[in-house]
Amino acid sequence: MKLPFERKPDLSRPIGHLKRPLIWLGIASALLTAIAPSAKAATLQVKPGGGAGTYSTIGAAVLRAQADYTDSGMVDVIEVAPGTYMESVKIETPLSLVGAGSGRSIINARGLANGVYIDGIDAVF
Repeated sequence: MKLPFERKPDLSRPIGHLKRPLIWLGIASALLTAIAPSAKAATLQVKPGGGAGTYSTIGAAVLRAQADYTDSGMVDVIEVAPGTYMESVKIETPLSLVGAGSGRSIINARGLANGVYIDGIDAVF
């Protein structure tokens, strides 16, 4: 006795009955691709004195990264060029802060309450 799940598929039947569902699947995929935002994390660059397309302070780049995260959920990368940055930086959302190497990107917060303050119970290191 053969059980129902032991039956071999009937290959004599043409696969034309699959055309309509495949067409609808293709249309749905195209619509989702067109509608879905193509959110991509930004790479923000900081260098002393700023310049075209860069920020002059780490704090300004952090504020932009926080706005991106709040608006679209993107987690930006902030690349900090070599130099000394006289500021206090407060981080409140996820982001990547990448220096130029050991002793090359320096936050000098002398006289300020904090150099880098990470505010958030969900911060991941």
